[in-house]
Amino acid sequence: VYRPQDRDLSDKHSELQLVSQINRAFELGQFRLYRQRIVPLAAPADGPSQYEVLVRMLDAAGDPLPPTAFMPAAERYNLLTSIERWVISSLVEFLYRQSQAEPAAYPHGAAGYYAVNLSGASINDKSFPDFLRNLLTRYQLPPGLLCFEITETTAISNLNKAAELMHEMKGMGCRLSLDDFGTGMSSFAYLKYLPVDYLKIAGMFVKDMADDPMDYAIVDSINRISHILGMQTVAESVEDAATLEKITALGIDFAQGYFIAEPEALAGGGEAKRPALRGA
Repeated sequence: VYRPQDRDLSDKHSELQLVSQINRAFELGQFRLYRQRIVPLAAPADGPSQYEVLVRMLDAAGDPLPPTAFMPAAERYNLLTSIERWVISSLVEFLYRQSQAEPAAYPHGAAGYYAVNLSGASINDKSFPDFLRNLLTRYQLPPGLLCFEITETTAISNLNKAAELMHEMKGMGCRLSLDDFGTGMSSFAYLKYLPVDYLKIAGMFVKDMADDPMDYAIVDSINRISHILGMQTVAESVEDAATLEKITALGIDFAQGYFIAEPEALAGGGEAKRPALRGA
């Protein structure tokens, strides 16, 4: 029975409109790459740069939409892997051009890195390793320049598959980061089996740690255990000077957030064209 005020029906209609907009964005080249700086806390300010890569989609007016506005619909209608492959392909092409233009910046491999998010959909995609291997074989990036971020909850829910893929990506010269750590409230034990370079402490603990003793203790414990396991730590959602001071005092390795740097457009990010879903 149709009811004009039916919220579920309205939400579904909005999602279908977004799906149409996503497909149109592929056709018209309306995806754009952004990057947000990740700052080392115990290194010179002019040291190697680390970034998290973000994706935006242009709306009808040409204004960028954040991922939260279109990613849920993309995931529901099986478009997420296409978007992620576009992001990875465009980023690798950009990094290749950058390394060719400035070879002196990478004399012994990459000290800095660019991190890109990887969803459970790509982790479970059997063709993804071949797609990535073919891409990296073609462009030959300096080792360590490309980093993949996988959320803790995604890794735990697909632990065997995630571990297998992470070891494969490590063998391809990629770095690995475990994102939003702490949100799953899981054991540290599984970390011993994942080849993780960076552990990103969830922003929900970082943003209030200057005033909340419990959040401070959680951040402190995650940082200590990560260092024992040989992983470097990144504090997300650093939004003020007090939080930056706290995480610096704890010995956290990197900071990310709007107090550190806002996202900026990645020059030469290219136009969005739908990548191949199988192989390269």
